[in-house]
Amino acid sequence: MRIRAPQGSLDQALIEDLERHKSEILLFLQESLQSTPPIEAVGREGRLPLSFAQQRLWFLQELLPDNPFYNMPVVWRLQGWLDVESLQKSLTDLALRHETLRTTIREDGESAVQVISPPGEVTLGLVDLTGVAESKREERARQWSEKESQRPFDLAVGPLMRAHLLKLAEEDHVLQLTLHHIIGDGWSLPVLYRDLEELYRARCSGEKARLPELTVQYADFSVWQRAWLSGALLEKQLEYWKEKLRDITELQLPTDRARPAVPSYEGARVAMT
Repeated sequence: MRIRAPQGSLDQALIEDLERHKSEILLFLQESLQSTPPIEAVGREGRLPLSFAQQRLWFLQELLPDNPFYNMPVVWRLQGWLDVESLQKSLTDLALRHETLRTTIREDGESAVQVISPPGEVTLGLVDLTGVAESKREERARQWSEKESQRPFDLAVGPLMRAHLLKLAEEDHVLQLTLHHIIGDGWSLPVLYRDLEELYRARCSGEKARLPELTVQYADFSVWQRAWLSGALLEKQLEYWKEKLRDITELQLPTDRARPAVPSYEGARVAMT
């Protein structure tokens, strides 16, 4: 249940708080810009560490394996003429362009590293629902999509992006991509939409895709992040949060039943006014 204050009062309070700390904020930004090196491409022959975000997700996967908590299903309804072969090839082009889509995670001692597979064909699974009664196709497609979105990934084996095309009629399809969060996030999805659309257009027209060349990839960011956020800077950040969280206590929310000994991790949504 959310309790919301009037938007105006929140905005005003935020503005007043920023005004009080303006000099500190400006100093922090100035120091950050001066101390932050640029991200540069690195060789792929050495060890490619996980970013801090990836390391958290890898740890949770090791703690609770075979779970779908961090699956990211993306579903498009495609109505009209569809060139299935060009779509499959454009998905392959997409994975060629973005290394993260052909990345897996391999254990390396107490931590893990990124392993980038060489370019290869992306499999587009085809699910033909035209044999189902027309009145039941939508529901069958929804059921299939939900089941696919809950199928867990093996981070070490991959691939960490699965692609399926559901055919409801000759000119009515559903494209579902299921990614693990360790290779993508909410910020990534608009890029994925844009690039796939342009790559498909280029495949259908026989033209070259109008996309800028990528000078760095996610693995380059991970190497940069580990190199930059280390040593004294990392210790300063850690000490800040250790101090902030020093006296933290476990939050005990009142419930109408005892917590189960083994969590089910099954979520639910309840709307209330």
